[in-house]
Amino acid sequence: MKLDYLQLEQFGAVALVRLSRPEALNALCVELMEELAGVLERLEQDRSVRALVLT
Repeated sequence: MKLDYLQLEQFGAVALVRLSRPEALNALCVELMEELAGVLERLEQDRSVRALVLT
């Protein structure tokens, strides 16, 4: 999955999702929200993820 507005890392059972839109000071936009929804759906399916940190 190609991510334009987010960075996704996993540390064991913890998924770290970072907003990555520095030119707009990480302001939300439709594209970012759609990308976030897709990442959250993907993480929801992953039984190894027990916690999510959004930053």
